[in-house]
Amino acid sequence: MAKILFQNGMVVDGTGAKPYQADVLVAEDRIVEIGKITPDSTMEVIDAAGLVVAPGFIDCLLISASGSFFTAFHAVIEPLRCV
Repeated sequence: MAKILFQNGMVVDGTGAKPYQADVLVAEDRIVEIGKITPDSTMEVIDAAGLVVAPGFIDCLLISASGSFFTAFHAVIEPLRCV
């Protein structure tokens, strides 16, 4: 099972709650845990310090496939890299 751990990112969850610093663990294309997570040898660790992590909130495929319809929105989102 492929596991990716995004550590120390600023989590924006789309609920309107204030952003908060946390780790996000993804396994088999699913978000399985958000919080303080201790990495282990089965995880690929990505240092997300200073970056925004938006688990399940920003749909990168919709943004990249939308073309000129979302041009203004795209200008805001494009600096965010979708993994």
